[in-house]
Amino acid sequence: MFNVHSLSSAWTGFHLGEKRGFKKIDLRSKMWSIPTISGGGMEQENLKKKIEILEIEAGRHKDAEELLRIQNAYLELLLDSAPEAILLADRDSRITRINPQFTKMFGFSFEEAVGRSADDLIALGTRHPEACRITGRVHSGEQVRFESTRFRKDGTVVYVEGMAAPVMAGHRQIGVFVSYRDITERKKAEAALRETEERYRSLFENSPVGIGIASLDGRLLDNNKAILRPGGYEQEDMGRERRISDFYYDPDARSKILEITSKQGFLDNHEVRLRKKDGSPYDALLSLRPIKIKGEQCWYAIVQDITEQKRAEKAAKESQGKYRDLVENANSIVLRWDPRGRILYMNRFGLEFFGYDEEEIIGRNALGTIIPEKESATGRDMRKLMMEIQADPDRFKNNEHENMRKNGQRVWVLWTNKAIADEHGNIEEVLSIGNDVTEKRNLQAQLFHAQKMEAIGTLAGGIAHDFNNLLMGIQGRASLMLLECGSNPAFHDHLRGIEEHVESAADLTRQLLGFARGGKYQLKPSDLNMLLRKSSEMFGRTKKEIAIHARYQQGVWTVEVDRGQIEQVFINLFVNAWQSMRGGGELFLETENVQLSGWASKALGLRGGRFVKASITDTGEGMDERTRERVFDPFFTTKEMGRGTGLGLASAYGIIKNHGGIIQVQSRKGEGSSFHIYLPASEKEMVAEKAAREKLLRGSETVLLVDDEEMILEVGLSMLITLGYKVLTARSGREAAELYLEKKKKIDLVVLDMIMPGMGGKETFEELKKIDPDVRVLLSSGYSIDSRAKSILDEGCRGFIQKPFNLSIFSSKLREVLDN
Repeated sequence: MFNVHSLSSAWTGFHLGEKRGFKKIDLRSKMWSIPTISGGGMEQENLKKKIEILEIEAGRHKDAEELLRIQNAYLELLLDSAPEAILLADRDSRITRINPQFTKMFGFSFEEAVGRSADDLIALGTRHPEACRITGRVHSGEQVRFESTRFRKDGTVVYVEGMAAPVMAGHRQIGVFVSYRDITERKKAEAALRETEERYRSLFENSPVGIGIASLDGRLLDNNKAILRPGGYEQEDMGRERRISDFYYDPDARSKILEITSKQGFLDNHEVRLRKKDGSPYDALLSLRPIKIKGEQCWYAIVQDITEQKRAEKAAKESQGKYRDLVENANSIVLRWDPRGRILYMNRFGLEFFGYDEEEIIGRNALGTIIPEKESATGRDMRKLMMEIQADPDRFKNNEHENMRKNGQRVWVLWTNKAIADEHGNIEEVLSIGNDVTEKRNLQAQLFHAQKMEAIGTLAGGIAHDFNNLLMGIQGRASLMLLECGSNPAFHDHLRGIEEHVESAADLTRQLLGFARGGKYQLKPSDLNMLLRKSSEMFGRTKKEIAIHARYQQGVWTVEVDRGQIEQVFINLFVNAWQSMRGGGELFLETENVQLSGWASKALGLRGGRFVKASITDTGEGMDERTRERVFDPFFTTKEMGRGTGLGLASAYGIIKNHGGIIQVQSRKGEGSSFHIYLPASEKEMVAEKAAREKLLRGSETVLLVDDEEMILEVGLSMLITLGYKVLTARSGREAAELYLEKKKKIDLVVLDMIMPGMGGKETFEELKKIDPDVRVLLSSGYSIDSRAKSILDEGCRGFIQKPFNLSIFSSKLREVLDN
């Protein structure tokens, strides 16, 4: 039981949860300040009723002992109902009371906690000195708020936000009050958010299109360099308190924009005048989309300078002579056409952009020449749209439409249309001025696609990692049983079958990891011609109905790749082609050296430089626009249920992307498909493949096996003993470090799991390096070599092995690390 009088001052200065007030209660001549309990529904109503009953009871009793009982019952009720973990301790910091939430959060029962120091109970390791400092401040009469980590009974870490305060009886301190709130999930979310922000920051910064982020009240939160150039600004000019309204040249521009966005929720290509650094205006198109950043609703803005376009329009009105000179030299498409759609004029920039000579295009109808009859992305009937434009051109300002070059290539153009009428108001012709926005649309599509693929890839990678751990247990036991049964036919064939099924399952997880961009197993300078030839010959032996034609670049540049992964990409593409060529067809393979720079590298989303391009073209049924846009999405397949996983092309996309390259698809319904792969060239020399060893390589050294999975420890222990090694095991990074410190002179090699709770593989490796800078470590993981594993290898880890692995592979890798 607790005396309310002794705890009131501690409660008065503290709130449980967010936005909670204090309830003043008069229990027989004493005024108490007690925090109210937030929430709603039946639980809160019941709590209120219980408090009211206690208040009534307190008013009835004058006996001091009975009043004290009621006061203590009131305090008990508040403690047990609090959503935070709460402990009370005496002056010596020994726990005297915990509430149910404390047990739920930390795992300690009342009996386990009472009488122990809270600092010794849940503030272990590096947290202990910090907790002691907090306790010392509280003993000096201070109320302390803190954010830190504490340990549960099972050793796992929980991030907490807490408050510690002295418990006073009059002017005398009689104890300590501490409350904890679990913020672990919030911390994890913050870490994931930071990683995502870094990943997309590069795309944001390097975009040639002006991009900015603003709060709903108009504060400029972030911007890239491209948005500064038209106005002549430098980044230093973008102070903390700059507002979007500072850059509007017209005072009422912001209110007009807010009016539009309040109605439709977004803004597309809105014409606005902006202020340059020198105070002069320039014209721009503003597009806005609502996004959420760190929980705050913001605007994602794209700003495009249209000063040249506006100048062209003005010059066209002023004089035909000036119009001709200006239009011919403008960096925009200028087009005149009559009400029936026939092209009357196109400037030099437009002719070059669409790929026509003047005599080829003048007099021809725009529909079917530069305007496709159907807009492929939307299916819109462009004939009907042209009729609407001809009827009211002024209504179609700043509209983006899909256009078509002479070679059939689709491009996106931002058009402004202006009707030119006679004195009776009849439209004589339409003047259209256009700017290429294909790159802008591609960048937007890449950003949104990258976000979607990253989210799905994270899920796929986690599934594959856990599945590989399970396969490791099956594979290890099968290898050991094969060794024990020898050539006994009663078991041998069944065990071999198990190994084959494990390998099939491992292939599936490799595809998942490939899509998730889960790393590269083993990079080697390689000849892409050789890899493509090897894969196609293997495929061709099983699919005789497919005629394969190859044209390989002589002296093809070297690429640094994981050969197995790249061969898997080729096989996936061959299978996809075969499935689209029912009854047989032709497959065309081609490689070439290419040098990318300028717009070509930007269009592909690659840095400029030397690349090797591999093209795979089939004569199959092709794809429509909707299928082509989703072809690299995981689990997307056009085959009937049960005939495909939808992972083949998704994993190909992930593998190529993870090698610093890009894969593109070109296809039309009924015209086959072409996949183009770009991989960065390397200056390194080719490395020949070594013949794999088949026999088991044994040893007698001492190995420390570290893994948090009991199954992996059990199987790994048996495999190591079978190979002749002496084995020590540890179930956590902390246990491994302590064991190594004790027996480092006897331990020759540490086999270390990369993903473990608490102290992970990287932290454990760093701890082992502190103990022994020359420690031999073989890293093991269900993931392949991703950035985390690569950083450990770069710091001196001796090798990497991916789960699941059989006894032969394990024995070879052990000797490789020990003998080198």
